Amino acid sequence: MIPELERLRKLSPKEKLRHLRDDYSDEIPDEIIHSTSPNNAFKVRRGWFQGVTANLEAALKETDDPVLEAEVKWFVNHYTSDVFKAQGRTKNTDIFAANRIINRVLGEDNRAPT
Repeated sequence: MIPELERLRKLSPKEKLRHLRDDYSDEIPDEIIHSTSPNNAFKVRRGWFQGVTANLEAALKETDDPVLEAEVKWFVNHYTSDVFKAQGRTKNTDIFAANRIINRVLGEDNRAPT
């Protein structure tokens, strides 16, 4: 297995969320970014949102905060919905919302979303 993939596999859901937040760009490039693009580390990709929603659901098992649980469930439902899939290109507000919910789950609410 590729060493980087092996390293990522061993991370906890919260560590994976931190990686998704910090190691991917908030920039929205003019061109469409695909998984096969030379530099595909952008949050605009649908695959990035899939990673975020999967790890949010896994991290949710570690909380007993009903407000946070409701926020995560709303985010996951919205960002896996047909409405989101049909909206076309990812918007700045989508990336802001993802960074915000990641910060909440990590307990870094005071961190300014990027």
